[in-house]
Amino acid sequence: MHKCYHFIPAVISLILWQLPLFAQNEVIAEAEIGTLSGVTLSQGKSGFSGDGYVSGFDVVSDHLEIFFEIESAGLHKIEMVYSNNSSSNTFCQMQIDNEPYGEIRLFRSDTFARGNIGTYEFTEGIHTLRITFGNAPLEPDYFVLTPVDELPGISLDETLTRVEAEEGVLFGTRVEFGTAGYSGRGYVSSFDNPDTDHLRILVNAPEARDYWVTLGFATPYGYKENYLQVNGGPQQAIQFEERNTFGEVSAGKITLQEGLNMIDINYFWGWFELDYLEFNQVIGLAPDALSQGNILLNDDLLDGVETVTLDGSGSTDPDGSVVDYIWTDQNDSILGMESMFDHTFPVGTHQINLTVRDDEGNIGSTDFVVIIADLENQRNNRLSIRGGADSLFMSGMNIAWTSGSNFAKDLINYNQSTWITILDDIERAGGNAIRWWLHTNGSVSPLFGTDGSVSGLRETTIGNMRKVLDLAYERGIMVSLCLWSFDMLQNQGQDLGNTRMLLEDSLSTLAYIDNALIPMVEALHQHPAVMTWEIFNEPEGMTTEFGWSAERTSMPFVQRFINLCAGAIHRTAPGALVSNGSWSFRASSDISGFTDFYRDDKLIAAGGDPEGTLDFIQVHYYDHIGIDGSPFHHPASYWNIDKPIIIGEFPAGGILGFSVEECYQYAYRLGYAGALAWSYSDIQFGGLPAARRGMLSVRTDYPDDIIVPDTMETMTTAVLERNGFDNLTLFPNPAYETVNLQMNDHQSGAIEFQIFNNQGQIMKHGVISDYNQAKLEVANFPAGQYTLRIFDKKNISIRHFIKM
Repeated sequence: MHKCYHFIPAVISLILWQLPLFAQNEVIAEAEIGTLSGVTLSQGKSGFSGDGYVSGFDVVSDHLEIFFEIESAGLHKIEMVYSNNSSSNTFCQMQIDNEPYGEIRLFRSDTFARGNIGTYEFTEGIHTLRITFGNAPLEPDYFVLTPVDELPGISLDETLTRVEAEEGVLFGTRVEFGTAGYSGRGYVSSFDNPDTDHLRILVNAPEARDYWVTLGFATPYGYKENYLQVNGGPQQAIQFEERNTFGEVSAGKITLQEGLNMIDINYFWGWFELDYLEFNQVIGLAPDALSQGNILLNDDLLDGVETVTLDGSGSTDPDGSVVDYIWTDQNDSILGMESMFDHTFPVGTHQINLTVRDDEGNIGSTDFVVIIADLENQRNNRLSIRGGADSLFMSGMNIAWTSGSNFAKDLINYNQSTWITILDDIERAGGNAIRWWLHTNGSVSPLFGTDGSVSGLRETTIGNMRKVLDLAYERGIMVSLCLWSFDMLQNQGQDLGNTRMLLEDSLSTLAYIDNALIPMVEALHQHPAVMTWEIFNEPEGMTTEFGWSAERTSMPFVQRFINLCAGAIHRTAPGALVSNGSWSFRASSDISGFTDFYRDDKLIAAGGDPEGTLDFIQVHYYDHIGIDGSPFHHPASYWNIDKPIIIGEFPAGGILGFSVEECYQYAYRLGYAGALAWSYSDIQFGGLPAARRGMLSVRTDYPDDIIVPDTMETMTTAVLERNGFDNLTLFPNPAYETVNLQMNDHQSGAIEFQIFNNQGQIMKHGVISDYNQAKLEVANFPAGQYTLRIFDKKNISIRHFIKM
């Protein structure tokens, strides 16, 4: 039933009438029976509904407030029927239940037109909506509020159907007009928040069939990447090249079910302007191209090549037959035209496309990669933990912050039950690591003094950190303690002057180190759940060279901050590992025209501290970065970084062309030291339910490299021993060519040994046959400090030695 309400002081008088049904719980509210302030009831223009329309919006205090009742709680699309006979498009402000909704924009129209002004989640009961004058005259006639789940879809009966973006359902987005050349009555923009902002288009397909989809768009601020999602299924990345005027991009082929379908355009990376979606029916059913999927092989013979069988024989056509097969690589070179054949690939990454054509001329295609990896790639796929006591592959997730309301506040809002749930979930999923953000933006931690520099920590900070580490330790989970994020230069409630000074003034940096960082490290560095002290999350995001934050600094300040903090940590806790979470290999490798800002020599040059270097690298990857910056398409050795590399962030549901299982498996097999999906609670990428399959995959296949050993024994000089071997001695120390071991007779089976360098790389691994005196050759080791781990099924002993 459609309802309209007229409110007078202290009395509510309901005026009801039936209109043609559009949705069962749709509400129609006539503008003229609302509360009018500075505006008047008019009837001079034809085509209005009810008793008239409202006019006279001409000063900032002029407003109209309507009252209406919602009988079915939930999300509602809000539309206004209005006229606007000014010389240009107009905007006004909207409030709902006395809370600002924001600015809404309306297309110029001499006659009454229907404009999409927003989406809002209403509870049952009486609500208010206020429209306040903006920049031009406006003449509201009535408002329509329709439950989103009752909206009809736009019919796709025609071969080609264009759906204007401004007709969709707005979630955190709005209709705009600023960029010229759009189609229809505007375009949709204000894609700002990756967790919430999107546009939903509802369409009705006459039958289940395939459609080619084209998007009209503009990207005046450069290349962007966002997602298209059909009926809540997997998200498909759409790449938008820079365009100052409106153009088109193909979103490829999608399959729609008969009846109502839901198409979501989800914000991921970067502001863009969406004009329309075009749906073009595929005539006849297209064939399905099917290959065996991504292929990863080792160069077992070390001859630089490997032969691969390319098999497309599983390709099918639902209403005909497949007649042609074309296999091409990233250079569009044709590799073959058979359904199945052998092809020899050199070591490296090869992007392969299989395109098949049926007897009606329809085509289908699929993309995959073939990676031929050098066996050397796997030498780095361990991270030394607990001072060299163990060396594992870090498999887990980003927690980042425990909830949206707790962003940057976990250090003051510790909730034991929340953390137990999170860590139990990670443990059950087979994970052994999490990444947790601490200060983040500086809004609540650390404390700043009246001079703007860091004065200390809250009394509960270290205690809360220890509580989380204790819970993680009990579950065999290591924690990457991420200190800061690019958010420190975002306007998020902190004093931006203080956080900028912290970065750019060396005395302020040293105050943070002395008054906050060192106290944390001194208190916690021997805790067996500490994986690493991670200086930054994506610091590039707050720099003029790469960034996207509201305020910007420059990379030399970032480098100096990392150098000074890392040096302080290493002097305070010589066995501690220090890392940094880089946004991309574009800023952390020197290959392919990239620049490694975190190389030892560059960090030392920036800050002057010879101990201020990183022990390993954390790098992030999302599809918008591109394959040339993808760890999943290249082995760890490809980046020419002589340190372990952890993939510190990637989408929990996998990346374009890779399932989440493949992401974790490829990270392990390509020589990376870990993989941490983003993120535990992030619904955009699927969160824990999506990542669980990947963590379980590597836990099942490589348990010895995932399961964190029992650590209930005490830590001694930051090195863990468990039932150590009696009278174990190591000499000489320093060593030149050999290291000698002596121990008492041993009767419980084979003893193995591993030797790690300071970066946790395994330099030597073998079995000790002579228990009385074993000689381990180290002549070819570079000079430096090494960790020797001796173990059997019951015992572990650790010794350090120096190679001269």
